[in-house]
Amino acid sequence: MQSQEAVEAGQVQLATLNILEDFEIEKRRIEETQRATFNILEDFDVQQARTEGMQRATFNILEDFDVQQARTEGMQRATFNILEDFDVQQARTEGMQRATFNILDDLQTEKAKLERTERELAKRADDLARSNADLERFAHVVSHDLQEPLRTITGYVQLLQQETQGKLEPEAARFMQSSLDGTARMKAMIVDILSFARAGKADMKMEDIGLEDIFAGALANLEQLVADKAAKVTHDPLPTVQCDRSLMGQVLQNLISNGLKFHGPEPPRVHVGARRDGDQWLLSVRDNGIGIDAKDLHRLFVPFQRLHSVAQFPGSGIGLANCRRILERHGGRIWLESEPGQGTTFLFTLPAAPA
Repeated sequence: MQSQEAVEAGQVQLATLNILEDFEIEKRRIEETQRATFNILEDFDVQQARTEGMQRATFNILEDFDVQQARTEGMQRATFNILEDFDVQQARTEGMQRATFNILDDLQTEKAKLERTERELAKRADDLARSNADLERFAHVVSHDLQEPLRTITGYVQLLQQETQGKLEPEAARFMQSSLDGTARMKAMIVDILSFARAGKADMKMEDIGLEDIFAGALANLEQLVADKAAKVTHDPLPTVQCDRSLMGQVLQNLISNGLKFHGPEPPRVHVGARRDGDQWLLSVRDNGIGIDAKDLHRLFVPFQRLHSVAQFPGSGIGLANCRRILERHGGRIWLESEPGQGTTFLFTLPAAPA
């Protein structure tokens, strides 16, 4: 009985050991399964992290793609705008080119017109120079040729006047005196014509001369006229200028004598003034005479143009034309300011003498 129980107990122990071994084996399998599971989970986490990283990278790529696409679209729009601007600029350039061609064509046309005009002006200037030279020679020759018969006429009339003195009727004597007066006026006109011709062609001896000296010489030549008119002639301090003494003396004497001649009821008052104006001198000859109407001013510097009859004021009407010609040859100009009854002021310019 005990053997039977011992056998059974041994069998139970053996079975229990087998069960324990199987339990240990199963436990190891479970642990290996757990470890495998943990590894799988770890791999899954790694894979998930990788997947998430790939997703984030994909999202970043997509975002970068969107940004790049936006940039590309912006660049496309900018390119289109540049192309449009280029088209506009090209159209403008073509318009400017056409305008430039038109301007060049116009310039060529104007240049051709200008060249024709210059040739015509040069020809006219040559013609005018020849004409002036011919006129000056003609005036010089005719004036000299006229003086001889005029002297003959004057001489014979004076002889007749002496031979018939006290024997002729008053009217005949008056006619004879009128003849002498006429020949005297003719002689004065011839002298003025000669002076006008010489003023245009005579060689000028330019030198630094004080106008005070020229004024004194002109006043000495007019001394008798000043005394006859009870006139007063004054002047400011006058400068030194570069001029021809003889020709400038004619200018001052002529302008002063005009102030002495064309006066009203009051005694003549003539004043010569001067002031510096840049690189030239502005001189003036002012009088208290009868003045000149504005409508007649343009006639005064034309040869032989007279505003009054010889009976009113003697003269040939060439003096002011002579003044203008002389002053223009000196590089100056002349003009006047006047009102009837208010006197006249002649103004003229002369280059200042070099320092």
